[in-house]
Amino acid sequence: MCDNFDGPNAPFCSPTPNQQLTVGRTFEVTWDPNYFNSTEVPMVRVQADFGVAPSANLLGGADGFTSELINVSTGRFTWNILADYLAAGFASTPARIFLEEPSLTNETTRGLRTVGPRVELVSSTGRPLRDPPPPPPPAGSVDNGPVGVGANPIAIVLPVVFGVLTLVLLGGCVWFRRRHPDFGRGWFTFRRGGRWRGGAGYGVGRSKSQRVRGQDIKVINTDINGLRMNAMAMNGDRDRNIFREEMRRQERFRF
Repeated sequence: MCDNFDGPNAPFCSPTPNQQLTVGRTFEVTWDPNYFNSTEVPMVRVQADFGVAPSANLLGGADGFTSELINVSTGRFTWNILADYLAAGFASTPARIFLEEPSLTNETTRGLRTVGPRVELVSSTGRPLRDPPPPPPPAGSVDNGPVGVGANPIAIVLPVVFGVLTLVLLGGCVWFRRRHPDFGRGWFTFRRGGRWRGGAGYGVGRSKSQRVRGQDIKVINTDINGLRMNAMAMNGDRDRNIFREEMRRQERFRF
């Protein structure tokens, strides 16, 4: 049982002033129950205000920790030291312990607080357990990325320019094809033997000898072998040239 009615740091017996409380362990917060009139103050809360730097001299401030209501006659509270209590980027954080008497009119309103010892919450590794928060972005930044890195205007403009040029090029190709539907046809017309001819010459299947005064003529293929067989089979005058006469006859049919 704690006995510290009017001594140093009354009514607290533990922890002692400047004691180091290691993160991850539990510690007893004890007080002398006789310090309070149990009739007027039947319940109390254990509170701790945390600093933001090891050198902070805390006497009050924002609550860092508040326990549930405890019967004042119990005289003790088991406190679990969490890593979240340490300030980001620091291996230790100061804390001031209090006993708070609840408000008689509203339990959520802070009542009278009895000041306790100042202690040090320390990391078990001796190193910060949390990285410090990043600094805010500079004024005028439109980027949520790393500090000092704004939006790159070139990275925004170039895709837009390339997209517009692509649309203009495609539109020009479509317009040209509609105005010149025959453009490019017959330029590379291949035929047997590996030769090729353009579409602007004498035309497909044409030759110079087949164009007479700008007009196309009909080509009649002559069956040479047939003519020879007919000439050999015929029993006529041997002085007549049957083969030549047949050739002349077919030549007349061409015109």
